Amino acid sequence: MNQTVFFLPSIHLTPLIMNLLELSTLIRQQIGQAETAAALKTLLAFLQGNPKHKAFYNIALNIQSLYSRTLQKELKGAVTQEQASVNYTLVNDSIIQLLDQIESGASIPKGFDPKVRAQRMQLWQLILTGIIALVAVGALFFFLRKDQVQTACPDFPEPSQLDVLLIPFVNLSEGELKPEYGIKERLEKYCADYKLNTHIRVYDSYFQRAEAQQPDFNLAGSIASECQAGLIIWGTAERLANGRIDCTSKFKFLGKGEKFELQKIQFEGATQVDTILSISTISREGNITKDVEELVAILFGLLAHDQGNHEAAIASLKPADTSRVDTANILLTQMVLADSYLTLGQPEKAQKCYNRVLKVHPEYKLALNNQAFIQLENKNPKEAEKLFTRIIQLDSTNTQALAGRAAARIEMKQEIKAEEDVKRIREIDPKARFPVLERVKIIRQ
Repeated sequence: MNQTVFFLPSIHLTPLIMNLLELSTLIRQQIGQAETAAALKTLLAFLQGNPKHKAFYNIALNIQSLYSRTLQKELKGAVTQEQASVNYTLVNDSIIQLLDQIESGASIPKGFDPKVRAQRMQLWQLILTGIIALVAVGALFFFLRKDQVQTACPDFPEPSQLDVLLIPFVNLSEGELKPEYGIKERLEKYCADYKLNTHIRVYDSYFQRAEAQQPDFNLAGSIASECQAGLIIWGTAERLANGRIDCTSKFKFLGKGEKFELQKIQFEGATQVDTILSISTISREGNITKDVEELVAILFGLLAHDQGNHEAAIASLKPADTSRVDTANILLTQMVLADSYLTLGQPEKAQKCYNRVLKVHPEYKLALNNQAFIQLENKNPKEAEKLFTRIIQLDSTNTQALAGRAAARIEMKQEIKAEEDVKRIREIDPKARFPVLERVKIIRQ
């Protein structure tokens, strides 16, 4: 593919014989086309040949150093994409700022970011730094065992239902920011309030480990497994110009795969328990860009239900914004929430949960079944009959649904249709025993 680059002829000009306008135009074009390395090369060649720009030359060298360090760390995976993007933006902005000051006739660079303002070290400083580094390496060798202890996983004191590990958040701005401790405090208070058997620890020494880097989801899973944690949270933090702190958090859940036992409303004498998706079906990894507790609270709500603490389960799952989670999670959270409502004798609230489930999973039989029996109990046979019919369409041998529909039809004075359902039940299971069978028999007599 042929491209026409209108400013190409200026590239052949030697920076020493360029005038300032040509230089500025070329460098700005190179930055506009994301050719930062070329822009730095052009700028340094121009400044190096002009003694009056020595101070600006030092600034340009520092800008180039920041660019090279960021590029190397990015290639090694030792810096987050967000941090690299911030540094590249700072590099480009600093080049433009430097050009503006040169064009204005300034002789001393002013107002540059601390990352590019520091002067380059002299030879004696480099030698001294090297000696200090050698001493540090020697000290590291002698105290290696101590360092291994310092970088070990945090201690989770005793077995719990869930151990949560927080990796220190990477700070994208100046100053100290430690949002992981705020997250830890809020989660600990939540667990204490609802007596959840959970431990939460911050891995303070993580970045002291050899080759430590900001985790991706795969690495986070390995760290969590190594530290025997069931949930790991990490991310970045940045103080904005308005003073607020912006956090982008990520999490990964390592579920054990337990199944939830939920109540299945049926006629007396039938099995009263059904199972639902494993807890591991909740998003195993993802980004949390709002309050980190929002999705973590869902997980804790599921754990509270599993521990029989239905008040805590409701407190966690009720506020969940179902528009922010996928349909599999809506199924899991709303069915568990409904089950807690049923346990506490609040079927009308359970109904609302079943409605949410059926909007995204219209053929989910456990929700249809429980909703149908609640409608039947509430003397709403018309709605119950529709729900039981949907179940029968999905499973024509479901004797519970056939018996429920027969009962609804009796309430609606549709005895002939009810008798048809009873006949079908007898064909499927001659030994079936349902109260509605006796009622149809009495009606027939």
